[in-house]
Amino acid sequence: MFVDNPTLSVLIPNLHCPRVGDTVNAVLAQQGVDQSFEVIVAGRDRHGVIPVDPRVRFLETERDYTPSEARNLAIREARGETVLFLDADCIPEPHWMARMLATHAQGHPIVGGALTFPREGFWRVADNISAAHGFLPSTPAGPPRGFHLSAANLCLPKLLLQEVNGFDETLVCGEDFDLMMRLSRKGYPMYFEPTAPAAHHHGRADFGGFLRHAAAWAPDSIVVRGRHADLLGTPWYLKSAWTLRLFSPLLALGATLRIWFRHPELVRDAAAFPVVLLAKLIWCWAAARGLDRVRAAA
Repeated sequence: MFVDNPTLSVLIPNLHCPRVGDTVNAVLAQQGVDQSFEVIVAGRDRHGVIPVDPRVRFLETERDYTPSEARNLAIREARGETVLFLDADCIPEPHWMARMLATHAQGHPIVGGALTFPREGFWRVADNISAAHGFLPSTPAGPPRGFHLSAANLCLPKLLLQEVNGFDETLVCGEDFDLMMRLSRKGYPMYFEPTAPAAHHHGRADFGGFLRHAAAWAPDSIVVRGRHADLLGTPWYLKSAWTLRLFSPLLALGATLRIWFRHPELVRDAAAFPVVLLAKLIWCWAAARGLDRVRAAA
C-alpha cells in the first residue's frame, strides 16, 4: 500500500549505506509539512535497514548503480510534481522539508540546502571540509558560487529534470555539478538555502578513504568544467594537464586558503588544514590524468 497521489517525492540513491534507515526515518518525521509525500530509495541495501512504511518504496536494482543511474531510476518512478533529493548518508533536520518548500514557493525553482559536518572523527571532518565546504550553513543564502548546488540536498520540479533528461549517467562523480550547469543553460536560476540543513554522515573514516575520495571525483569534475567552460569562465590553467601539474602547489594552496577565509568558524579545525591541502593537490593530479584520458580519446 502506497500514498495516493503524493505531491512530493523524496528520492534517495543508496548503495548499501548503513545510515539510510536513519535518513528515511528523518524524512518520515518531518514537521510543518501539510502536503502528502512519498520516499523512494533506489539501489541496494545489504544491511536491510530501509524502514517499512506505506510512504516508502524501495526500488532494488539488479546490480550496483552509480548515483546518476539510481537517481534517474527514482525520477522515472516519482509521482510527485516536486522532487527533493537526499543522499543516503544525509540526515535532514526536522524542518528541512518545510524550509526547502517555503523557499521554493517564494519563486526559486531550484533550491539547495546546507550540509552540516558532524564531529565524527578527524578524517570524516577533514573530508567534509575538503569536498563539501561550499554547502556549510555559514554560506550566504542566494545564488550559489560557481552555479553549483549539491544533489545531496536539493529541491526542484520534476518537469525540469525531464526537460534536461535527468543526470548524465556517463559521469560517476560530478553529475550534480553537470546537471546544475545544464539547467542554468535553460535559464533556471538556483538558490542556496542555509536554513534547510542535512547532517552528512559519510563513511570515509581513515586516511585511505580520505585519499581515495580526493582522487575519485577529480577526473569527472574537470570534464564538467571543460564542458561548461563558457558559463563557468574556466581559466586556462584548468584546461591543460601540464599546467594543472605545474601549478598544482599554488592552486591547492589558494583553494585551501579560500575555504578557511570564507568559513572562519573552521578555525577550530585548523589541524585539518594540511590534509585538506593534500586533498587539493591530489585533486589537481587526478584531474590532470582525467584531461590526459580526454585527449587520448579524442
